[in-house]
Amino acid sequence: MAKNTRVYQPVAAKLGFAIDETSGVIYGTKEGYEVLIYASDASHPTVVKIAVAVRGPDAAKIEQQNNCIIVYPKNVLLAAKLAERVEGALHSTIAFLQQNNFAACCQVCGKEGVMSPVNVADRYLSVCDDCFANLQQELEAATHAAAAKKENVVAGFVGALLGSLIGALCIVVVSRLGYVAAISGLVMAICTLKGYALLGGKLTTKGIVISVILMLFMTYVADRLDWAILVAREFDEDLFISYQAIPELLQAEVIEAANYYGNLALVYVFLLVGAVPTILVTARSQGAPSAYKMAGNSSTTVL
Repeated sequence: MAKNTRVYQPVAAKLGFAIDETSGVIYGTKEGYEVLIYASDASHPTVVKIAVAVRGPDAAKIEQQNNCIIVYPKNVLLAAKLAERVEGALHSTIAFLQQNNFAACCQVCGKEGVMSPVNVADRYLSVCDDCFANLQQELEAATHAAAAKKENVVAGFVGALLGSLIGALCIVVVSRLGYVAAISGLVMAICTLKGYALLGGKLTTKGIVISVILMLFMTYVADRLDWAILVAREFDEDLFISYQAIPELLQAEVIEAANYYGNLALVYVFLLVGAVPTILVTARSQGAPSAYKMAGNSSTTVL
């Protein structure tokens, strides 16, 4: 069950729509228009997006993406308020569509008729059976092509190394500005993983492990480099010599061990805060994408 399903249950109940237990997407038919309601951002499930599959005049004063009208109700945190806000937005949108002679249709091809709410690799659509079959075939072909693509571990390592260097630079720059932020960990994770995937051809579990090791190592290097910059400025010394001298300065208590290791621990904490969600999302994305019609039928009519 999707984690945002509970948030959407009051909305679905108020509208009389159904809810897909797998994706948490609300779907139904209102005044003949196929409607999908879901989070526009998975990390903020109360920021909803309403997609109405319609075909209408290009001159209509409304944001239209091909055969789909997109509506973003104002964000609210309380489920009850969210249901009211969504209902109001949907009511005014349907009224506008009817007044301007928009016709319900397949979101992909524009053909009028019976549509089904579908999930195709986390794309939520209202489509006809023919378009759904085509989308399934395209997804299957893309999945086979991705699976057949070979992984180049050496090139992937180089890509991850280059990406981790960008992450390390971010850590140093942010620290020089007087901050230690989770954004540094996020940049480190994204750049390292994307670097491996870009040059390695694909990102497997092996690639994730290599990337994580590089993240940990380069974070240590970045933190030590940050201290070396401070030492070089304080003693007017060469940066390379200052970097090498860090262990001796710690031993001589010129640099307080508590401050040094405490700061390093904080950097690693923020690395985890930024990197772990990125790694989990990346790992989940490695699974074969699915295409299915949402449970039940979207013929539920709201009067």
